[in-house]
Amino acid sequence: MPNITPNSKVNFKRGSQDSLNTLINGSGDRFTEGTFYLTTDSNRLYFAQTATDLVNLNQYIHFYSNNNNQVPTEATTGNKITTGDFYYWEQKNALMICTDALQGTWTQINPDTYLNADNAALTVTDGTTAGSKKITMTVTDSINNVATGEITLVPGSDDLVITSSGNVITLTSANDNDNTTYAISTE
Repeated sequence: MPNITPNSKVNFKRGSQDSLNTLINGSGDRFTEGTFYLTTDSNRLYFAQTATDLVNLNQYIHFYSNNNNQVPTEATTGNKITTGDFYYWEQKNALMICTDALQGTWTQINPDTYLNADNAALTVTDGTTAGSKKITMTVTDSINNVATGEITLVPGSDDLVITSSGNVITLTSANDNDNTTYAISTE
């Protein structure tokens, strides 16, 4: 850490984010200790704590609104996108970081908060217990996250019959006694 003395001068260096990224990705002593680096195209301010350690002082989150399932790009945001940029995509409730600006790749930081059911499927099949039916629900979202849940209905007695036609399940009694209570359990 540089020595801080009263009346010392503050040093600033200006340049493009790409030029600074070249320094960041380099090796050895790359920065002037105690100097501020200002990027002219991405409006970021960095501080060189040492000759090899640069700290981003104004990292912030961009808010992004797009209903067309398009990840942020220069065309959709009107801003230059840089590797390391944070964006919050409002319609998807997705906080993302740009992992490669040249390739346009993003990593969602909060993947468990978003599941927009773009495709849902319900299937009914025979269960493993005689007379039972297994119900499976699969939901796929627009970024191919898949959630699956299933339950199997098992008749509680020989008098209860569970049948299905397509995805419709019917429970019927084998006897005509309307006062009988039947139990259904799950496997």
